[in-house]
Amino acid sequence: MVGYDPKADDRSISKLEVAVSGSVSGLVTRALISPLDVIKIRFQLQIERLSHRDPNAKYHGILQAGRQILREEGPTAFWKGHIPAQLLSIGYGAVQVGAGSRRAPGAGLLNGAAQGRGVGQQAAVSILLTCPTGNLPDRWAESD
Repeated sequence: MVGYDPKADDRSISKLEVAVSGSVSGLVTRALISPLDVIKIRFQLQIERLSHRDPNAKYHGILQAGRQILREEGPTAFWKGHIPAQLLSIGYGAVQVGAGSRRAPGAGLLNGAAQGRGVGQQAAVSILLTCPTGNLPDRWAESD
């Protein structure tokens, strides 16, 4: 992994442990961010301007939108589309962290430029492998 020297503490981490750690990281992140993601999707789908001045606008601010969704649809509305999004995040995390752990033996710590390339490559691989399911959570979250 970038910036990590596995020889420093004489432990070896299996590929499964690396993938699981990436998956758990993706799971926790998605669970915490889901309410904000739902609000963002509602803003994107609203045709009217996000403004107090537009009387036709259903949502006009983050807090107002959160309160209105909670009042009209209940707390579960903030996790609409959560399961497919969660699967996407788990897969993305596993692939990204797993891809980062694949370096030549004895490569040691990477310099700044190599770290940048490595992170870019990890992200590219993760997106390519998980992208086909990327818009499914938005489809569920947009439904009222």
